[in-house]
Amino acid sequence: MDAGLEASAPVILLGRGGSGTRLLSGMALLNGVFLGSTLNASQDLVEWLEVRYPLALEATIAGVAAGSDRDAFWRADSAAGCGSA
Repeated sequence: MDAGLEASAPVILLGRGGSGTRLLSGMALLNGVFLGSTLNASQDLVEWLEVRYPLALEATIAGVAAGSDRDAFWRADSAAGCGSA
């Protein structure tokens, strides 16, 4: 594994279903990228699902404008969930 990878900033992997995301996550795992503490059989992260699903729904259905009260709520909620608040 690349020694610089361990000390680097977080890695964010994004994709749509059917676009090769499992291949991408498999490659990341093989290269030492931590994908989470709770992965299912398909190596999908499940520990944030309950926490972030409401945000995903709201952002998709109603939209969450940057700088809005809802944006501030979700940012504070995310920081609290990560132990930053």
